[in-house]
Amino acid sequence: MCELPGLDPNTAMTFVLAERFLKDLMPRTVLDHLQLYFERASALLREQRGGNLYQWAERVEVLPRTQSLIPAEVRAEVADVVSDCILLGKRLEGRYRPRSGPVRAYRIDPLGLVFRGSAVYLVGTYAGSETILQFALHRFETADALEEPSVVPEGFNLQDYIRARHFDYLHDGGGPLRLKCRFSRFAINNLMVMPLSDDQVITQETDRTYLLSATVMNTHQLRWWLREFGDQVEVLEPTSLREEFRTMARHFARMYETADFDWPFEPLGATRGATSDQRDAHAKDTSPRRETVRA
Repeated sequence: MCELPGLDPNTAMTFVLAERFLKDLMPRTVLDHLQLYFERASALLREQRGGNLYQWAERVEVLPRTQSLIPAEVRAEVADVVSDCILLGKRLEGRYRPRSGPVRAYRIDPLGLVFRGSAVYLVGTYAGSETILQFALHRFETADALEEPSVVPEGFNLQDYIRARHFDYLHDGGGPLRLKCRFSRFAINNLMVMPLSDDQVITQETDRTYLLSATVMNTHQLRWWLREFGDQVEVLEPTSLREEFRTMARHFARMYETADFDWPFEPLGATRGATSDQRDAHAKDTSPRRETVRA
């Protein structure tokens, strides 16, 4: 193996950790260029077995907060084409399987990749359109780079797009709400050190319960998070959210107490009468460029 300049033990540890934790965030062309560095870095740290830097690389790990899922399988050739097109500013053509409907061919201007849990999403637009879309990468059956430049909507920035909550699943149009809950003393501990919002207030109610109030966005993620606490939390306000959980509690009781429970056609809180594709489209304002659509 050829010697690579500047690869001291500190740099070697950086490459080892980058390969372990950042590999999926890098385009294939960059990974190929760095492969020799990765290999040499691993070899150098192995030579330092027992040293502080080797031990550090063996003693750090990243774990998901929620239940781990096996990632959806993404075709390697698709991932390579998509990342290269983003890197080089090229348009791509791909065959994509939407959540409903047949596989179709699309010409897409890629704008960025977002890694969320076990799934990867391509943010982009149809060629000739400014409506920003989210494509699940595992739904692509093929992808080919075109010799055409991609077009980025004026003013688009991926970080601003995410901060504008386009990856949130808004409930009834979203918007802030003042949440008030009663937590058991066992469930409140983490919220005392990791607040739900900047204006969160926690007061002790009894020796067993605490009251929490915080301003949060009206999202489905909020409901999923609250359900994680089970019977260790009681939603008090807003009254509409409390009623949702009252209805859910009644469903749970019937589900576990009766053998012939009648499953609801749609999850609680879903938009009644809308198709799944319509529920996946959340417009943030009247400008087509600011619309969020999950393809």
